[in-house]
Amino acid sequence: MNVPPKSQPTHILAAGGIVRRSGPGGVEIAIVQRRRHGDLSLPKGKVDRGEGLQAAAVREVREETGCLAAIVGPPDFAEYEVGGIPKVVVFFPMDLLAVGAIEDADEVADVVWMTPDAALTRLSYAGERQVLRRMSPPIGG
Repeated sequence: MNVPPKSQPTHILAAGGIVRRSGPGGVEIAIVQRRRHGDLSLPKGKVDRGEGLQAAAVREVREETGCLAAIVGPPDFAEYEVGGIPKVVVFFPMDLLAVGAIEDADEVADVVWMTPDAALTRLSYAGERQVLRRMSPPIGG
């Protein structure tokens, strides 16, 4: 019996959030430090089959940060390639509602809260810095 090879996806779709809260120095956003890559990034992950972008973004933020957050504005996106396959990540601005435990502790080592300005210097990926820059006026306002 011949089994057809797994087909390569034409693209990867992911969603995440820029979660903000009020901190002692003003607005802070949630940044995740991932175990495997040792990087600092915005919380995000792949959209499940049949799942909407907003639902995926809220779910991924909850899994990676432990935060329950509400979408508060229109999305922005970053594009890059993973293993030669185009990936689009849609990021929604979010306000923090509640903090719980990180559900995806195998992937996420820590959640760090920092000002948008600090995040712009510490985020590991240029595409995420660009999204944060474009959202900064509403987040800082």
